[in-house]
Amino acid sequence: MKPKLVVSGAAGRMGKRILALAVEAGEFEIVAAIERQDHPDIGKDAGIVAAAGPIDVNLDSGFPSTADVVIDFSQPAAADKTIDYCTENATALVLGTTGLSNKQRDKIKAGSKSIPLIYATILA
Repeated sequence: MKPKLVVSGAAGRMGKRILALAVEAGEFEIVAAIERQDHPDIGKDAGIVAAAGPIDVNLDSGFPSTADVVIDFSQPAAADKTIDYCTENATALVLGTTGLSNKQRDKIKAGSKSIPLIYATILA
C-alpha cells in the first residue's frame, strides 16, 4: 500500500516540483493538493498545474480526512493550519516553509514530540 501524500503549497514553485516528483516516482498515493482558497488554480487538476499530467486530484483549500504525510512548502500564514492538521491527525510532516515566526517554530518543536516531523529551511 502506497503512503497517502498531501502537498501543501501545491501550486507554488516548490509545490509543483514536489508533485511532479511524486507522480514520477509512483511511490505515493497523492490524496490532496492544497492551496490558499483564493488561488486562481483552485479546482484544476493538480497534476496538470504541476506539468505532470492529470492525476485526478484537484487543487483544494482543505485537507483530506486521512493522510500519512504532508509536505508543506507554502507560506508562513498557512503553516499553522498544516501543523495543526498534522498533530491532530497523527500525520507525519515535512515542512520547508521559510519566514516562520518564533511562535510557529515553538509550535513545530511541540509537534515534533507527537508526530514524525522534519523542519528544514535555508537560514540567511
